[in-house]
Amino acid sequence: MFGSANITPAGLGLLGKNSNAEVSLLIQSEKGGLLNQLGIKLKTSNSKSLDEFTATTNQSIYETIIKNNQFKVQLLCAELIYDEFILHSTGTYTDEFKVVFFDKQNRFLYSKTFSNYAKELKITVNLELGSFLYVQLTNVNDGIISNKLLISDYFLLAKTHPNPKTEEIEKIYSEIQNGELSKVLDLLHYAIFDETENETGASFLDSRRNTFTKLNDDKEPEKLYDLSSYKAIENSGFEKNLLLSSLSLRVLDVLKFINLNGISTNKKADISIDEQEDDLGNINGNEEGEVATVRNLSFVMLKSEKRKLMNYFDNLYNYQQEILYGNSRPKTYRPTLTDLTKYLIALELISEYGGKSAKYDEQDTHHFFSYLPFVDDYDNNNVKGCCLNLIGDFLMLARSGFKAYEFDYTKKKIEELKKEALINTIVCLINNRWKDDELHYFFTMALNALHYLGCRNVDDFNSNFVELKSKINIRISELKNRTKGFEKNLEIFYERLCPSFIKVIEQIEDKNFDTSAVNGQIIYKSPWGYSYVQYVNKTNDFTLIRPGFMWDYDKEDYIKHSPDEIYLPLKLSSFICTDL
Repeated sequence: MFGSANITPAGLGLLGKNSNAEVSLLIQSEKGGLLNQLGIKLKTSNSKSLDEFTATTNQSIYETIIKNNQFKVQLLCAELIYDEFILHSTGTYTDEFKVVFFDKQNRFLYSKTFSNYAKELKITVNLELGSFLYVQLTNVNDGIISNKLLISDYFLLAKTHPNPKTEEIEKIYSEIQNGELSKVLDLLHYAIFDETENETGASFLDSRRNTFTKLNDDKEPEKLYDLSSYKAIENSGFEKNLLLSSLSLRVLDVLKFINLNGISTNKKADISIDEQEDDLGNINGNEEGEVATVRNLSFVMLKSEKRKLMNYFDNLYNYQQEILYGNSRPKTYRPTLTDLTKYLIALELISEYGGKSAKYDEQDTHHFFSYLPFVDDYDNNNVKGCCLNLIGDFLMLARSGFKAYEFDYTKKKIEELKKEALINTIVCLINNRWKDDELHYFFTMALNALHYLGCRNVDDFNSNFVELKSKINIRISELKNRTKGFEKNLEIFYERLCPSFIKVIEQIEDKNFDTSAVNGQIIYKSPWGYSYVQYVNKTNDFTLIRPGFMWDYDKEDYIKHSPDEIYLPLKLSSFICTDL
């Protein structure tokens, strides 16, 4: 017998005693020799053989504890296998009862009523993934009839099981948990080269050569066939494996862990955004109290970390641009779960590193180093440029919806990620410094995010608005740096953008379209979504602007809706004008 439980009434949990929360492991072998196999050597001077002990006349543990349990039903095992919940129990119960789920804080979450008790119950759980942790049985009046049990999540266990594909990620994750925060950006390499879905015909970009390979032009994944029965084999097997083997999903989990636990990825304490936006530049060593030292990193190491960050943004941007406008672009493309996950990783990085700076010493002089500043530039080396390019392109990709999956758990996962993407996109856009002549960028991206990642039905939008606002506020509370104008942008979103969005979807439902617009308006037109009208003539030839269109170096704007050398305005007969 191995374990921490002492051979005492309390250690064994005998009736009438304050039992210890301990566990022991009893190992039996017919051939014996267990200790020798385990390499355990005992002192033999005081050892006794089992036959020297006298048998007790006391009741067994079963008689004193399990048999006389106060509950009518004893829960033995609760397993969640993707979205199917299986509950094993023993006992008898003849009345109606409820299976009650509790969240991680042991608060009531959901219940389901059953009329007949069975020792094995199977339930399809329609709850947010990872939201429930405990289960218990009660009668219809909420009286407790069973013990409370911890739920074993098969997906979570399988995901953290040693896996050659994710082994390196798990090592880095362990180092991060132990305080090695410089390892965070090392994870991005695995997300960049995540080609988990390629075998189903997805397209991918080899960033090392900047070439785009398209395995199947615009076909759906091919069906495999069992030759003995000629019955189509579902793709759910691959989709289950996708959820477990996706490198980008695992990287996203780690980044969310860092953000959720408030772990700062800075090697020095943060410099205030006011200091950064005022462009202090180098200082001379008299301001040592301004930034407290956490860890010393050289300028070379800081540049290396920033290079990893920029490399991820550039790779994602090249990938999205190639799908949208490349020579080998597919005729139709719907973003995959992997695409959505890589986009969410970018949003996490923008939120985490946006506005973060460090102070380093070089030749006895203090210097400032910025990872991802808030500046007025449209490259991928700052917050505004990342928003315009990465968010703009992804919302352009999402116009046709997302790839359809067969497996229910995968469907639920992609819906969950879409909700996260909506919240994170809105917060990234709000936490930006938009100039007056850039507000149409903010407006069009926010409206397109609501349209392609949120609810397109008026009733659904209104019924989910309180939850949307609550999750936005939670995400805002997690921001480590806020830029100037944040509060004003937040007010614009709630007071102007949301009402305008509701008006448009009402008109879409009523098929109430407009036929004329003026310069400076924002209009909605499928399949381009929300766009800014730079110019429109009397014959309704529109020159539209929206992040997600190609950048035109001559006109210096996001204006090219196709990669053609000669830009042609769009002739639109009907559309919907916003009131912005």
